Amino acid sequence: VSDERSQSRPSARPAAGNSGKPWTKEEDDRLVAAFDKGTSIDDLAVAHARSRLAIEARLARFGRVPMPAGVRAIAAARGVGESIRAQYSVRP
Repeated sequence: VSDERSQSRPSARPAAGNSGKPWTKEEDDRLVAAFDKGTSIDDLAVAHARSRLAIEARLARFGRVPMPAGVRAIAAARGVGESIRAQYSVRP
């Protein structure tokens, strides 16, 4: 009898390759340009090796989409709403 819990299972969503890495100005420029040309968020996530939520949050920073609910929920739960909103504000 096999114990399913002891077997490793692949994650439903593998970690994005660039997860946690800082964004460069060049990557920001490529992201915004591709989004403005109509590239889907899912395709952008694959192209940038980042999560969908990371792409949405970054696009929100540049005023292209509303801030994703997941980012707002995390901020509210931590009680740091203002600092998170400031972090994702549009650059001058």
